Amino acid sequence: MKSHNAPDGWRFYFADFSMQAEGRGNIGSVMLIRDPDEKARWHMQDESDKECANGPPLYVTGCGETLEAALSEAEIKANAALPIKPPSNAKEEG
Repeated sequence: MKSHNAPDGWRFYFADFSMQAEGRGNIGSVMLIRDPDEKARWHMQDESDKECANGPPLYVTGCGETLEAALSEAEIKANAALPIKPPSNAKEEG
């Protein structure tokens, strides 16, 4: 099995394969969340940016029949996620 690490700026949040364990399905899910610094920056965004469907996500999920498959899908989504913009009231440096 390939070793998985959350991409930079992300951390493992949870995995749920309970439906599979109960025999009621064959798919499980994994969720990654932004690391603490990125999470704090995400919460500092303007509300419109946080609520935008195409904005940077706080969480990403992956689904699959195995933990490895679900982690791989979540990693792909985390790597493709938009970066968090600084809040509009942040002072520019320089």
